[in-house]
Amino acid sequence: MAQLTHDDRLRAIHNELHALRLDLLRKHEAEVVGQSVIIQRSLKDPATGDWHDVDDLEATIAGLRWTYEDDVLMVVTYTHPFTGKVTETEEHMG
Repeated sequence: MAQLTHDDRLRAIHNELHALRLDLLRKHEAEVVGQSVIIQRSLKDPATGDWHDVDDLEATIAGLRWTYEDDVLMVVTYTHPFTGKVTETEEHMG
């Protein structure tokens, strides 16, 4: 019988944890994708070069992702109020 190494145990635990995290993220993504949230951003008006604080920017949730600190971020899209372009950004859940 082959001996199990420390690295083998760690790899198995890491792989299982990764799969559980993906399952958890996908479950909650299915619940929130397409919903809207209000975000705040400081955005530049390219016509004047001035920056404006936009406190009530409506964004649509496009997905979720883990951070390196084990937090979850929403990936959201919004229409830039000055350019009209659809922009993607990340927003903390809390």
